[in-house]
Amino acid sequence: CTQKLLRDILYICNYWIDYIQKSSYSDEFKQLFINEYAVHFRSNIQKVYSGKRKDRKQAIALVRDNLSILALSSRPGHIKLKKLIDRVGLKPVLIFLNIRYRIWQMRKTS
Repeated sequence: CTQKLLRDILYICNYWIDYIQKSSYSDEFKQLFINEYAVHFRSNIQKVYSGKRKDRKQAIALVRDNLSILALSSRPGHIKLKKLIDRVGLKPVLIFLNIRYRIWQMRKTS
């Protein structure tokens, strides 16, 4: 995931989450919407360690600055992921997610 792509994805996630939170939709609909954007956030942060090494520091800072997206989600997996990040730190979790992503990629292509 390139840094520009990650920045664009985070901008879109934050824009729409902010929009939906200010809307008059039902709380249930708002939560479903937020959960879906949290899925996009999680699926893209797992690729941070696939990018260029020189861009990682800035990408990690972008992720750190946008962890509120995960915190807003009510999905059990997102709640667990946020707790794990709080306990062991962002970098180890991103490395783990990247390893899991690479294994998934290898299985998908074989």
